[in-house]
Amino acid sequence: MRFHLVTLFTLALIALNTSLYSQDQPKHPPRGSVTFGAAAPPIDKSKNDPDNMRNVFVKISEEVAPAVVAVMPVGRQSNDASLPLQVQGLGSGIIISKQGHILTNYHVISTADTAQIKLADQTLLTAVKIGGDSLSDLAVLQIIVPIPDKLPVAFLGNSDNLQPGDWVAAIGSPFNLSSTITAGIVSALGRTVELDLPYQYFIQTDAAINPGNSGGALVDLNGAIVGVNSLILSPSGGFIGIGFAIPINLARRVAEELVYEGKVARGYLGISVQDLTPMLAKALGGGVKSGAVVTAVVDKGPSAKLGLEAGDVIVSLGRHLITSANELVNLAAAHRPGTKVKLTFFKGGKKEEAELTLGQHDKKTQMQQAKPAEGAPAKRSNTGNKCGVAVADINEKTRQKYGVPKETSGVAVTAVTPGILDERAMLQTGDIITRIKSSNGDWNTINSRKSYLSYANSLNEKDVVVMQVLRGGQTQFISFEIEKARKM
Repeated sequence: MRFHLVTLFTLALIALNTSLYSQDQPKHPPRGSVTFGAAAPPIDKSKNDPDNMRNVFVKISEEVAPAVVAVMPVGRQSNDASLPLQVQGLGSGIIISKQGHILTNYHVISTADTAQIKLADQTLLTAVKIGGDSLSDLAVLQIIVPIPDKLPVAFLGNSDNLQPGDWVAAIGSPFNLSSTITAGIVSALGRTVELDLPYQYFIQTDAAINPGNSGGALVDLNGAIVGVNSLILSPSGGFIGIGFAIPINLARRVAEELVYEGKVARGYLGISVQDLTPMLAKALGGGVKSGAVVTAVVDKGPSAKLGLEAGDVIVSLGRHLITSANELVNLAAAHRPGTKVKLTFFKGGKKEEAELTLGQHDKKTQMQQAKPAEGAPAKRSNTGNKCGVAVADINEKTRQKYGVPKETSGVAVTAVTPGILDERAMLQTGDIITRIKSSNGDWNTINSRKSYLSYANSLNEKDVVVMQVLRGGQTQFISFEIEKARKM
């Protein structure tokens, strides 16, 4: 069965009065002048009967749903100004300030600058887009004056306090059914999905969300917004119990930048990283159990100035311990460029600390950290060496076919021993092995098939090995344990 990631945006085309959407766009206010979110959560959970969950969700419906609106983007089907304006779809949004700011998904409003807003009491208002951020799939609208005097504002909670198993409610306008509330739990945290979003740390939930819920609220039992509902995993487009929401801590940071600046400025470390697995940790040595492994360092970037290198392991940024590569990227991006942060890392098995000044993330740096292209797995055949990976010397044809830079030395993967099921199974024909080490030794630079075989056949049973592999201009590490002697 094939599964698809589905953004929760419903398409609709409804003609509108053009004169309602000719207002000027609001100016960005001075930084610090807007209060984001209500002053306190609407529900005192301590007063709820824990044995009667019905009361909790009834309260959430009464107190929080009014601050969640239907968002209907407005535009024309072409650039012809004589054509009528139309509602082009349906999503949801969250009112986050008394000034009428509405937080929603970027994909809801990406093709429009104006939207019709429907409140829970069916009042229709007009809002304009004041900023959108495709990298996080978030955008902010602002209601055009006059803004209702008693505009309901949601309380923005702390998504860092969430744990798998926590009860949550999802509120939005699925299929144009405004103020719909469903209940479920937090299924997992820190999820990444196969979308072109460099900044993602999704909350997974089984609270039912469907097309039209994009931009709606994920709410905890205090009535605090903890996430922005964004997409589902589904084979058919309908909900099957796997939904994803953007954590409100990330969303709030983006919203503030969009309100004050109209764009998002993100901190940038100038490195590419991958997760530190238990096997990779053992191979790299130093006793590190958790962190992110540096795979590449951008020349003259912030991390290069500290002397960071591929194979170093970052274990904390500021006061935050690092548990994954994705977490490190998001933590750095949560700071403004120019911020000084303390970085703790292991180099050659030894702990070091240094202060780093974050750079500016832009399209150029995004390209530098692009994921390598995926290709066909290496063929399976006997390899004749203890590493279980057959290689060939790099020639000019290899360099041209696989885009190997002239200054890069190494060997090209040609085959993997049949029956291998660890990370070596992910190797592809044309991957370039540039360095190799075991947990008991130093890095060995590989510059020929002869040097590779000499090192590979010096390894012993149970040695844990790490290879530095270049694919499509991007570096990654694979780790494995040498098996018992067998036909290779």
